[in-house]
Amino acid sequence: MKTIYQTMYATLVGRVDKTLELVADALSHSRCDREHVNQIGEMLKAALLETEGMYLETGDGE
Repeated sequence: MKTIYQTMYATLVGRVDKTLELVADALSHSRCDREHVNQIGEMLKAALLETEGMYLETGDGE
């Protein structure tokens, strides 16, 4: 596996893990309001965009 793909995988998994921790924390403290759900969505979106950018930089995404 190319190093960039390992980096992309690690980045995406790490970001998703942090987001899931936020979800668990919000649920355990009954803070599941619109603001928290929006924050979670933005974190996941940012993770996807970051790894997409990495992929496109490899030239494989063209």
